[in-house]
Amino acid sequence: MQTVSDSASSSFTVEAKFDLGMTFQAHGTQEEGIMVEQDTQTFIRFALFSGSSSIAYVATFAAGQPTTVTYTAVPIGNGQVPVWMRVQRTGNNWTMSWSTDGNIYTAVSTFSYTLTVSQMGPYAANAGDSSATAPAFTASIDYFFNLASPIMPEDGGVDIEPTAVSVTPSLTGASVSWTTADWSSSRVDYGTTNAYGASVSNSALALSHTLSITGLTCGTTYHYQVTSAASYAGATQSTADATFTTSSCGTGGGGPTISNISVTPSTTSATVAWTTNVAATSRVDYGLTTSYGTTNNNPTLVTTHSLSLTGLTCATTYHYKITSVDGSANSSSTADSTFTAPSPPAPAAVPLDRNQMTSTRRRSMRVYGLL
Repeated sequence: MQTVSDSASSSFTVEAKFDLGMTFQAHGTQEEGIMVEQDTQTFIRFALFSGSSSIAYVATFAAGQPTTVTYTAVPIGNGQVPVWMRVQRTGNNWTMSWSTDGNIYTAVSTFSYTLTVSQMGPYAANAGDSSATAPAFTASIDYFFNLASPIMPEDGGVDIEPTAVSVTPSLTGASVSWTTADWSSSRVDYGTTNAYGASVSNSALALSHTLSITGLTCGTTYHYQVTSAASYAGATQSTADATFTTSSCGTGGGGPTISNISVTPSTTSATVAWTTNVAATSRVDYGLTTSYGTTNNNPTLVTTHSLSLTGLTCATTYHYKITSVDGSANSSSTADSTFTAPSPPAPAAVPLDRNQMTSTRRRSMRVYGLL
């Protein structure tokens, strides 16, 4: 299809936004771009097309015959949308640029060509090859206009109101999702008050948005606000303040499950490590009997635990017990267990060489002679 617009002058910049992405093809191509015509046999074709990758292609046509100006790969992903194209003419100099955010454009073709422009507009096409027919392709062109008199914001406005907002909280995080009718970036501000203080964001334009929040505290209520922005249209829209609560720190009545226990003893110390299925504190009671008598603990709620026991005596057996308490005061302890601090290694024997032995024997003989 081709939509045309009269050229206003010999110098201009036109822009088109394409909302359906081209997909990579094993055979054939999908194509979209801007056509600038003098007549049906004399024109310039500015194109982005996808074969096995994305290609920027520019060709001039005279008497219906093409001359390739540019054929180069561009880093546009398989099915990536949206995509913008700009064609700028200054006198007889032409520049084609492309963008994936509507703000930062990359020029891929600059050349000189004389053309009396009668009309121009966006187009879409598909083509087969010797191995297959043309792949199906439906184009969606959001807008096409001359930047000398653009519609601002484009299309009279963009609809980036966040809708269908949902939050899935976990023990120490949350996933926030929403949708927008038009392409926009993603941001979530969050905190324990409506002043927030922390945020996560993704500048990639999307219609379906999901952001993950990490590092939260279990059993805690958080305020949050969702924001979508379309910088290409100068638009930003946010939701009202809302709240969610992370999952309870407890296990629903029973204490944390303690597992993966290991003890690494040395002559005067030992490291006790374990894991719990929920965030919990760490404590080890230890001593020479089941009465223990010494404790080491860490009140931080974690799921991977490690404590060092110091002041031990080598070659001695110690009793120990592990205790973990979750954020809802549910406690679990292990049964009594033991470990033994190892003995220090025996000193290495130092052999005497033959000269040392002879000298020693001679000194001994002299002593006996005196006696």
